[in-house]
Amino acid sequence: MALRIDIKGTTYPIRFGNGAFRQLGKMWDCDGRGAVMLRLAELENISETGLTFEQEDILADVVLAGIQCADDSLELPKIEDVQDNVLFDAETLQSIFTELINAFPKVGNAKPAPKAGKPKTKKK
Repeated sequence: MALRIDIKGTTYPIRFGNGAFRQLGKMWDCDGRGAVMLRLAELENISETGLTFEQEDILADVVLAGIQCADDSLELPKIEDVQDNVLFDAETLQSIFTELINAFPKVGNAKPAPKAGKPKTKKK
């Protein structure tokens, strides 16, 4: 089930996945997922004084891409409305970060799928 957020009285679904990463690539003129991830890395260091304007813009783009990924038939809200209604709501921001992080590609201890065919038997 997609995350749902309220922006200026309208509830929007948000879903992150390949579609959202591709949309961010288009928005930021990135040629692949790696370049998108580098841009998202700018969100890692949020200072005690809050988000920079650049970080606010990145987060607003993330929200818009997530809405479009969840339902591309919806009319997207204005970026100013996203910034005003989402970026200053700590609970909503936390939910967005959690969903975004969960959508990141998984690396590491991936085990290959077993091959189809006869099950192996132990030799005696």
